[in-house]
Amino acid sequence: MDFESFGDSLANLDFPIEFPGHWINGKWTRYPNSKKLKGSIDPSSGETIIVGSSDKKVYLDAIEAADRSLKKVSQLSLQERIDTIRKMRQALADYQSTVIDCLTVQSGKALWEAQLDLDRSISFLDAFIKNAPSYQETILGPAKLTNVNGSFSLTPIGITMAFLPFSSPVTSFSKYFAAAVFSGCPLVLSPSSHASLSGLLFAHLAERIDLIEGSFGVVFGNFETFKKILSDRRIQAIIYTGSRDHCEAIRKESFGIKGRQLIIQSGGKNSALVHSSADLEDAARCVLLGGFKATGQLCTATSRVFVHKSLIKDFSELISEKVRTLKIGATDQKQSDI
Repeated sequence: MDFESFGDSLANLDFPIEFPGHWINGKWTRYPNSKKLKGSIDPSSGETIIVGSSDKKVYLDAIEAADRSLKKVSQLSLQERIDTIRKMRQALADYQSTVIDCLTVQSGKALWEAQLDLDRSISFLDAFIKNAPSYQETILGPAKLTNVNGSFSLTPIGITMAFLPFSSPVTSFSKYFAAAVFSGCPLVLSPSSHASLSGLLFAHLAERIDLIEGSFGVVFGNFETFKKILSDRRIQAIIYTGSRDHCEAIRKESFGIKGRQLIIQSGGKNSALVHSSADLEDAARCVLLGGFKATGQLCTATSRVFVHKSLIKDFSELISEKVRTLKIGATDQKQSDI
């Protein structure tokens, strides 16, 4: 399935989408004997969006390709790396209607929220591109302080594996991609089984921006297939967002692998505090957004509110009233007011 057909299927809700394979070494690769995955579901309709397949060999092939690309990727100049990030930023902007369709169908985001997520991702990449030269100096700063006459440079750590969450796929991908490219590291992206559409989207965009073969791969699976490959010592960095149990499993699998860096994030009991001097309208609006943005699936979602005793009655009535007026519906039907 080419990118145009992929976009048409999203726009017309023509499911299930054909699974084209995994994006490895700059091409779509199928594995006929791999294990079928649990299908990705449209939360608005319960319809199966796509059914992929995967196994350990898929990941091994992606890591092999990334390993072969490491020397070329690490030798790119800072300007070449910035130009690569700029190309991906432009691809997201050029195909934003497909990006937004992907978010409304896959993640259950309202149109306003999908557009906001995309706009913030593009703004992040713009700022990253603008400030990249200063980032390099900032990172080298502490080392330079130890020897003002010394010569210092950054050395890429190696292959990076990143697990893509379905709740914030565009913002997460933008940060993963920018960080890996800036650092001169090949990136292997493993979407959650619920984020398969986003994985296909980013692979299609990569196909259009002329990356070094093997420097960016997209392999589809779930946490179990992702976990099985973590013993491979060529993986020198892992980025993961998900449950606390999964984060602990990643720590355990990575124990003893010299030099491996982990960036892992799980959920928590994030709280809001309503002070006695608070504006109740603002407080209720912020709590509502914190609790229900991304259908409440964010690690940072508000899960409890501490309210000053003098405001409990008024705040409770106001927040209840606002919850009752929330519009709930199928986000894949292009209803902008949902």
